[in-house]
Amino acid sequence: MRSAIPTVEIRNEARVHLAYEQKFGVPCASHESTEAVIDSVASTTYCF
Repeated sequence: MRSAIPTVEIRNEARVHLAYEQKFGVPCASHESTEAVIDSVASTTYCF
């Protein structure tokens, strides 16, 4: 029987701005709040 628990990928989003410019060639300012991070996410998030 397979587990019903999905695979979860955890990332430290608070540090993204530190390597963003090196990877993508343009600067990314650090976020000032959790709300700002959520507002900037470019993907759909599902809550179970």
